[in-house]
Amino acid sequence: ETGVFNEKLLKYGDREFYLRFLTLFDIDIIPEVLANYHARPYDSGLSANSTLNNSNYKNNSYWENKVMNSLLRSDFKENKTGLGFIANFVSTLSPMLENDKAKNSLANLKGKKILLYGAGIKAEEFFSRFENELAELNICGIIDQDKSKQGLTFHGHKIYSAESIKKLAPEVVLLTVANKTMVKPFVEKLIKTENLNCKISEI
Repeated sequence: ETGVFNEKLLKYGDREFYLRFLTLFDIDIIPEVLANYHARPYDSGLSANSTLNNSNYKNNSYWENKVMNSLLRSDFKENKTGLGFIANFVSTLSPMLENDKAKNSLANLKGKKILLYGAGIKAEEFFSRFENELAELNICGIIDQDKSKQGLTFHGHKIYSAESIKKLAPEVVLLTVANKTMVKPFVEKLIKTENLNCKISEI
């Protein structure tokens, strides 16, 4: 009844499916490991299982807007206030609340020595959104695993190798990457290996 997963959506496909599913059924958690699940083809590079290396890459907002517009057109077609209206209302309000929360979190980092992890597309988006807030922080540099970036500057901050973290001795490592779930364990291990006393922030 719900239909299949929309493979045409490079991103946001899972949420689009959940929205369709919710129009018919409730969603609950089954604490079991599934044998089969949807995943993008694995890439062993720095952007493993990510869309960042895809030639059709667009940020999350692009794909979210495609879904929201499609749902809204369905409401117009059926002349009703339905899922499209509700989803668009929530998607308009959520970024405002998320931005406020992020700005407050960044404000709490003032006075601390901060090292950013990641100098890619997500970091560029992060600097664009929070340029003023980041300008007030004590950022000692950026670490990135891409050797071609190391030694360069990114928004005025030098890019270092991951091994430089001990020399930089940050109090906080702020993750500015798309795939935080995969990167965080690596950073945690790096901090432990170098016996550093610092926290990880995932704003």
